[in-house]
Amino acid sequence: MANPLRRLGSGRNAVLLFDTATTALANVIVVIAASRSLNGGALDSFSLAQLVLVMLTQSVRTAIWSPALAAQRQTGKARIPLKWVAMLAPSIAVIMALGMMILIPRNGTELVKWFAVLALCGTVLLAQDGLRSVLLSREQSVGALVSDSVTLAAITIGAVSGQIPSSTTAILIFWSLSIGCGFLVGLVYLARRRDAVTLPPQSLAHAWRIGRWGALDATFSSIATLLPFFVATLYVSNTSAGPYRILQTAMGPLNIIYTTILTAFGLDSWQSATRAGLRQLNRRAIRLTVILCLLVVAYVVVGIPLMIYVSQISHPDLLRIALIVGITGMLSTSAAPINAATLALGYQRFGAMIRFTVVILAVLVSIPWSVNHIVPWRAPIGTSMLITATITALGWVVSYCVAYTREMRRPSRAMTETADDEPLIVGKRHA
Repeated sequence: MANPLRRLGSGRNAVLLFDTATTALANVIVVIAASRSLNGGALDSFSLAQLVLVMLTQSVRTAIWSPALAAQRQTGKARIPLKWVAMLAPSIAVIMALGMMILIPRNGTELVKWFAVLALCGTVLLAQDGLRSVLLSREQSVGALVSDSVTLAAITIGAVSGQIPSSTTAILIFWSLSIGCGFLVGLVYLARRRDAVTLPPQSLAHAWRIGRWGALDATFSSIATLLPFFVATLYVSNTSAGPYRILQTAMGPLNIIYTTILTAFGLDSWQSATRAGLRQLNRRAIRLTVILCLLVVAYVVVGIPLMIYVSQISHPDLLRIALIVGITGMLSTSAAPINAATLALGYQRFGAMIRFTVVILAVLVSIPWSVNHIVPWRAPIGTSMLITATITALGWVVSYCVAYTREMRRPSRAMTETADDEPLIVGKRHA
């Protein structure tokens, strides 16, 4: 007889896949619309702002939402409180906007306008992503899909009807308003299903024990990703930021796979509290890694040329940019199951160590470029991307091997083969 938890997980993971695909498609449409409406410096400015906002969302997810799910391995099944979203989204967005004002030289009313736009966009994006995690923690993945589908519909209608604005700030506002529509629908869905929630609230203390490492990981990852873009765009007038960002968006379907695996492994982390669960996690990680390695190459060969054709971008180094984006996409996605398995076991600190190494390498690439242009190919963004993807993939493989071995060999968890279903974690659980 099939395991009911496995049946539930399979259906939920299918919804997660569609939900993540919906979000990625919405981002792709926004970037394509921007590439058709903006040129030169305006496209670079939008690309940089959009990258900052996406990285901010991913950083908060790494530092808070994913650790809150992974903490179920210690706390048992638990829901993420909605008040976390209300507290975190506006405060983090304002801090991000202030930081951008310091880094990007602007004056007078333009400075105020950019601060307001970035704060608005950041708040809406963070709130929507947080609400998605709230719904998922309640096993309400359909609500997350409905919410994100409304966002996709709003963006698509604007693009098809020709209502996409022709300025950087206006496109960002349009993007945030579209996401806001989906957020409101998600809140309605959550309110209508409130009576069905029987899970206890997640422990912030347990989430933070894991999340503090996720916060470091996210901070280092953002620095490593953004530093070359800032240097190339703002300080040496390199024109490759726009093409890089547009082709990175072509990797959206690969990010769908990564995000789905990361979320699914986090939601199932409570099942890895037994030896049998650890073995099942290991089998899933290895099987998915092999499958992704076979599929990603085919996708990159088709996806990047298609994005070039649809977005109509041009650049003297477009072939090299496409090759670099394709290679980094393959490395990042192929390592996704190993990455997700390591985080599901609660070893976020390994991610922080990997990212710290990557930050050092990104600095070593960006600083020489800004001084005397000695970076290979005279391309700080591409060089940094290749180094980051390679070191990150290798780092997660080593980290997972160490994490899995530790979990299986801990003296307090040494059990006989007949005790596979006994919990590996000794501690207080929710009733």
